[in-house]
Amino acid sequence: MLEALECLLLQENGISIVGRGTSLLDAGNLAEATVSDILVHDVSLSETTAVDVLHLLKQEGLSVPVVVVSTVSNRHIVHQTLAAGARGYVLKRASSRHLVHAIRSVHAGGVYLDAEIGGTPVEALQLAGLGKVASGAITVRPLAPREEEVLRLIALGFTAKEIGDRLGINARSVETHKRRAIDKLGVRTRAKIVEYGMMKGWFRNAPH
Repeated sequence: MLEALECLLLQENGISIVGRGTSLLDAGNLAEATVSDILVHDVSLSETTAVDVLHLLKQEGLSVPVVVVSTVSNRHIVHQTLAAGARGYVLKRASSRHLVHAIRSVHAGGVYLDAEIGGTPVEALQLAGLGKVASGAITVRPLAPREEEVLRLIALGFTAKEIGDRLGINARSVETHKRRAIDKLGVRTRAKIVEYGMMKGWFRNAPH
């Protein structure tokens, strides 16, 4: 099974394998001794849990991002794994392209959450503490500076006209930036925008 996973990944351009292992000790040694961009932890091929691996890496001060492959889709377990530091979570039954997508998304600085697990990008952001999330085939990109500024002012309670006056743009442009931002983040209500803003610290030193 481990060989099959390696064979799958080696077929992809830009992906190479620098080490392999099945134990907690192996994971720590690989992360410390090799120059690795990503650690893929397949729970079914390992003698230890993903959370144990993540805790070990944190204790050793090793910052290699981890993508977890598991048969478990229980959201509580998934959330525990993300909260422990995983940057990707792929279900074992998903197609191979999902794992490749997860690896590439995490390598680009994002977080990947299998679409079958459910939840929103904001929930994954809160758990993983990062600014980009990929869920299934949907990649949530970071906001452009103007999009973030418009969304921040919306969260603070400003109207489209007030935002336009502050930024020197018309109301139509405000709506365009707002639409692009909420499409990227999946936040469809002002309450969700406020929730995202609280996570990002937008309410500290807020303009009046």
